[in-house]
Amino acid sequence: MLCLHYTTVLWYREAARIPQRRLLRSMTRDEIIQLSDDPPPITQQDIGAAITSTPKTVTNAVVNRHETWKDQFGCEY
Repeated sequence: MLCLHYTTVLWYREAARIPQRRLLRSMTRDEIIQLSDDPPPITQQDIGAAITSTPKTVTNAVVNRHETWKDQFGCEY
């Protein structure tokens, strides 16, 4: 079973959008219309920027509560 944390999904989505935004900022309307379907490559810097700009989806208190529950009941994927 594949379990991805929601924040991880947000990071990947944001990282994929950063090079697209960078490309679109440098283009005219006519150039944008002519774009191919191939997305620009995602760099390590894009991933780092996505991680730092994406807000947390849960608080530390929620994480601690989950850890306590997991330790008590022993349920983990």
